[in-house]
Amino acid sequence: MIESWLRLLLRMLGGICVLALIPLFAPRSWLDGGHWLLGLGDFPTAPIAEYLARSVCALCAFYGGLLLMLARDVRPFSSIIRYQAVAIMILSAVGIFAGMRSGVPVFFVIADALGCWIFLLPILLLVARLNRERP
Repeated sequence: MIESWLRLLLRMLGGICVLALIPLFAPRSWLDGGHWLLGLGDFPTAPIAEYLARSVCALCAFYGGLLLMLARDVRPFSSIIRYQAVAIMILSAVGIFAGMRSGVPVFFVIADALGCWIFLLPILLLVARLNRERP
């Protein structure tokens, strides 16, 4: 039962992250529109801004694919599942400070971190239970 819940959470988060393929290949106008919808004004015109935005999307899609692969067989991958959960939780907590410092709206920074923790904390707890079940 623990394995089923763990697989489900990994697949859900992985599926959400794989959706980053959409903005990765979307027209520039979609990036502009998303930026406006978030209340951030005009998307920067410097080429580095688009490069970084699309690079983050590519990394997010890769991460989603990794989670989908890990979900296929959770027991042998439990140490990797635990590592990635802890690492992303720490990175998202650090991201709060980085986002606040850079002037990104508070709601966006908090929502981003919460989005990570809502999935990763239960994943971490399920992996711990799974490891206690081992003979």
